[in-house]
Amino acid sequence: MILEVFGYYGFGTLAVLVLEHKGFTVVTSLAYLAVGYLGYPLGSLLAIPLMERCERKYLLMASAGLMAVFGLLFGFGASALLIMISGALYTMASNVFSDAIHAYLPESFPTSVRGTAAGATYALAKASTAVLPFVLLPLLNGPNGPALVFTVITVAMLALIAVVAVWGPVTGRRALDAH
Repeated sequence: MILEVFGYYGFGTLAVLVLEHKGFTVVTSLAYLAVGYLGYPLGSLLAIPLMERCERKYLLMASAGLMAVFGLLFGFGASALLIMISGALYTMASNVFSDAIHAYLPESFPTSVRGTAAGATYALAKASTAVLPFVLLPLLNGPNGPALVFTVITVAMLALIAVVAVWGPVTGRRALDAH
């Protein structure tokens, strides 16, 4: 849960600043992000059929992988078209990811501790969200700022994929206490 905040909140929090560091005006950056943010509702719509048909563990891993790819395209991209398309694809993948992780998290724990365990890990994620700008903003001010920020976000997403692959349980279509 600590790693997920890099991908989900890192983009939304810093995207305008990333584009400003690339030389775009604030108004232009906001216009590009308005197009990019269309991916949020599209991702939620896409998640509806995916959540019922795909094992959540693998949907979570796949959407995190897509966030890594589209984040790098956004971070390294220079053209307006690439920035808007990668931004929209990133936000779409991130909302599939968000829907998947919010369903997967409580399913990962036995029923007897599900509420406490899911709540505690979710609280840990929110605490990490508060620290996130203090980690990513100093990176943005360096010479390769935007690319470095999205490289760090990608590393966090790849680490998340590895952790879930190794330790994450398969949860779909099982009885509640079958863990």
